[in-house]
Amino acid sequence: DSLTSRLDAAEARFDERATAAEAAALAAQEEAEAAEKRATLAAGFRAIGQALDEGRAFAEPLREIAAYAEPPEALATAAAGGVPTLSSLRERFTDAGRRAMEAQGLAEAGDGFFDRAAASLKARVSGVPVDAMEGDGLEARLGRAAAALRDGDLGAALDALDGIPTPAEEAMADWLADARARHAAVSAAAAWRTELGG
Repeated sequence: DSLTSRLDAAEARFDERATAAEAAALAAQEEAEAAEKRATLAAGFRAIGQALDEGRAFAEPLREIAAYAEPPEALATAAAGGVPTLSSLRERFTDAGRRAMEAQGLAEAGDGFFDRAAASLKARVSGVPVDAMEGDGLEARLGRAAAALRDGDLGAALDALDGIPTPAEEAMADWLADARARHAAVSAAAAWRTELGG
């Protein structure tokens, strides 16, 4: 009858309003959660970036971001102790390069005392090149690396040193390990931020 129809219609309208209210509440909750995630990611990546720039640990901001996604290994490895700063790598490069040149000179000099002494002295006197130069020799590679470091391009510096002779590589192993750790962490942070939209 007419009353039943009206009651059914009213119930249907009530159900529609309740469903719409639930949908609106759910949408508001999702938006609030999304806003919280955006804020957490932005603050976390900002803190990680500052820590990387300053050579500090960044375990806490990494943990906060990791609530949303698994961190890259390069960041997880560096979080507790941080990585060397670019300025510290620049400062240490000349000494590392000198040791590399001396080690390579000694390796090429043979076993004679005077040859070895001359090779060692030459490395100390000639100094590490500071400008980019052509060639595949150690001095040319060191010069390109120094120029790239001066420009703030650690990746290019590492590329320039890729494949240097073993004695030279071993002599500057500590510097290379620190530079690779920094480059890996900075690159991983940038890629992760892009992936998460932070």
